[in-house]
Amino acid sequence: MFKFLKKIKDFIYEDIWRIRLKTLPRNKSTFLRCFKVFILAVKGYINDKCELWASALTFYSLLSLVPVCAMLFGIAKGFGYDEKLKILLYERFAGQEEVLNRIVAFAESFLENAKGGVIAGFGVILLFWTVIQIFGNIESSFNSIWGIKKSRSISRKITDYLSLTLICPVLIIISSSATVFVSAQLKSIGGMLAYQELLGPVIVYTVRLLPIIVIWVLFTFIYSFMPNTKVRFYSALTAGIIAGSTYQFLQEFYVFVQIALSSYNAIYGSFSALPLFLVWLRLSWLIVLFGAEISFAVQNVENTEYEPDCLRLSLSYKKLIALRICHYIVKRFCAIKRAPSDMEIVDALDIPIRLVRELLFTLVKGGVLSEVVFPDDTASGYQPALDIDKFSIVRVLDAMDSGELGRLPTREDESFKNIVDTFSRFREELEKSPANVLLKDIA
Repeated sequence: MFKFLKKIKDFIYEDIWRIRLKTLPRNKSTFLRCFKVFILAVKGYINDKCELWASALTFYSLLSLVPVCAMLFGIAKGFGYDEKLKILLYERFAGQEEVLNRIVAFAESFLENAKGGVIAGFGVILLFWTVIQIFGNIESSFNSIWGIKKSRSISRKITDYLSLTLICPVLIIISSSATVFVSAQLKSIGGMLAYQELLGPVIVYTVRLLPIIVIWVLFTFIYSFMPNTKVRFYSALTAGIIAGSTYQFLQEFYVFVQIALSSYNAIYGSFSALPLFLVWLRLSWLIVLFGAEISFAVQNVENTEYEPDCLRLSLSYKKLIALRICHYIVKRFCAIKRAPSDMEIVDALDIPIRLVRELLFTLVKGGVLSEVVFPDDTASGYQPALDIDKFSIVRVLDAMDSGELGRLPTREDESFKNIVDTFSRFREELEKSPANVLLKDIA
């Protein structure tokens, strides 16, 4: 029995990742792909500490709830949509009226107090800073899931996040109005047709699906926009549908539980909704983060083959892979081709994505590669950071050996000094060696 369980464990953790999907028939590869996506998402959920991220995001959400709502209402008020936005929020968050009443009251009070002179300027700065902070923390959690070491620059955070905040209230109201309009048109058409009995149920189900479709679109946008990398639409859409549907179920369940636990009123009084709201908020973030794991798994399921083996790679083999990556980038540079992104390197060299990103980060930090951002694309490219006539094997090895600190305060006796001198001479001889060729000269 224990041997059987061990075989299952070994298959899930190691053996399944050694099976190449490209070598299997289509029906088998489809089933195995879905199974791998599920396992990869669950493993990522655990390894990326999504529960810890959800707790942190819940805390930041509570802190920023009133300022962000104040900004949304302020923007909506500028377009004359503040009342519509308020109605929409009560519709979307049915069952949370007590919490919403307090949030709306605090937000309106915040806007009233932030009028005139220095207070207005401080209030605006606080609003913008809060928005950047909450979106920055969401991006950090998504980047952790995607294995991205570098966040957006400060300038990009300001432009991207504030643009999103300015546009969101208008888009939410427009999408809600469009939903109401489409629902009315469908009902009108259903009443005019002779086959009303046949089309009636179809129209009813279509009208019921419209709100969840809006949620799917919202989640899909989050999964494609928030990570600081290029996310394929299919990956974001798959995750958006799964996470959005789960979120909608949570919303319905929340209303049911709130009604069932109405006895909380006797204990908490007017704050009876607060404990349930906190639970709902944390579960919502868990769903969002698990959806991010799904989007990563869908996009990179083929690139994670042999990933468990990558975690046990020796330093010497990592250096060999780093040389392979640098050689590919140098050859493209010599051919005057566009600097490849991390995903292009993965597809070209068939190396697991996390290993590629880890090595690229080290090589950029070591000064042999530089990251370039394309104006027409969210993905970054990588090109040589030094003259290709000096881009030798030893330069790559030195970059792999570089770190934050060059030395530690150890006992520097005579023996240690002799070792340092010998090692320095060894490095010099290695650099002068005929085997230390330029990467561009390797076929």
